[in-house]
Amino acid sequence: MRLKLIGLNHKTAPINIREQVTIPEDLLPEANRLFHESVNAEETMLLSTCNRVEAYLYGPAGNGIEEATVKFLRDFSEASLLDLNQYIYTLIDEDAVEHLLRVASGLDSMVLGEAQITGQLKNAHSIARQDRTAAKELDRLMSYAFFTAKKVRSETKISERSVSVSSVAVELARKIFEDLTRRQVLLIGAGKMSRLAARGFLSSGVKGLRVVNRTYEKACRMSRELGGQACSYDSLEDSLVSSDIVIVSTGAREYVLGPEMMERVIRRRKNQPLFIIDITVPRNVDPAINRIDNIFLYDIDNLESVINDHMESRFTESRLAEEIIREEVKGFMDFRKQLTFGPLVKALRDKVEEICLEELAVSRKDMSDAEYEQIRKVMFRTVNRLSHPLIRQIKSSAEDYPELLNNQEFLENLVREAFELKEKE
Repeated sequence: MRLKLIGLNHKTAPINIREQVTIPEDLLPEANRLFHESVNAEETMLLSTCNRVEAYLYGPAGNGIEEATVKFLRDFSEASLLDLNQYIYTLIDEDAVEHLLRVASGLDSMVLGEAQITGQLKNAHSIARQDRTAAKELDRLMSYAFFTAKKVRSETKISERSVSVSSVAVELARKIFEDLTRRQVLLIGAGKMSRLAARGFLSSGVKGLRVVNRTYEKACRMSRELGGQACSYDSLEDSLVSSDIVIVSTGAREYVLGPEMMERVIRRRKNQPLFIIDITVPRNVDPAINRIDNIFLYDIDNLESVINDHMESRFTESRLAEEIIREEVKGFMDFRKQLTFGPLVKALRDKVEEICLEELAVSRKDMSDAEYEQIRKVMFRTVNRLSHPLIRQIKSSAEDYPELLNNQEFLENLVREAFELKEKE
């Protein structure tokens, strides 16, 4: 049985690929159930964010899991014509554990050290547990990941020195407008990321904030929370005309801003610059808008390139975090190896005791109680001394000969047949 991780992320797939296979949060429970039914694995869990879609699995080796996972992602997203294989990575056992620990700790994120991914992982794990697609193995793995993430953030300054999407967006806006105190911000949608970006602009002293959402009540709640003004969705174009900075993050699966509308908007603005940040996957703003003069459009991948320019000062903290990850990966794998061979060791001990008791029973009638007890103790000490090296070798074999883990069933069957041990329950 192997741990496997199959997926794609912002490092292997551009946004135009990711947005086709991302799973909306409200559909994640359904996707998780259907995925479990479509692959030959004992345990499964799906994670989907704007930067990654990953499947975590525990099951037998060599059973077509990767092909089934790719097929599921294509079919569920209705992107059946998309060739995902060039963007997919498959990690097994120790490599899968290391990747997960890096993800949970924010080391594999677009924004180094960001903590939001930990919450997203916890939500994905909670869904898998509720649906009973995740059980003992994945529960143990995820618990270790959360423990490691907490350790990384408590023992390093990786999160304190992270560059946020909102801070980068504010910096880009300053390059366009210089003085933000006279600029109006428009928030389209009520997503978590847009809320964070909006707070970044508010703290920079922008003139005001408006919120537009298809559900007007949600716009009212968001505007009250942020100290802004709610606007009806019907007035979207007018709101765009009177705004300078637009943050877009909705739950729509299609473009909410297109070239035709934005050409009208920029004409009504008399070609005054308009800065648009689309932090949604799939994108909510048609990239063709970028060809319109005086519109500056940034999506999540554009922001990544800017963020990377700010990373150098945090390399020291990331190296410290990587050391913690390596130690915790080794600790988890050692723990898992002991669990892997634990049932075999117990079965071997039980068999040895059974043989001892059978042999003693044959001669029991010729012994006094004192003689029986003395011989029993001597026999068990002798057998333990003889069997201990074998048991010790089985326990350490995975560490001394890692390739044995790849043939775990063969090793177990060999020992069980040699000693006529009972099959695992």
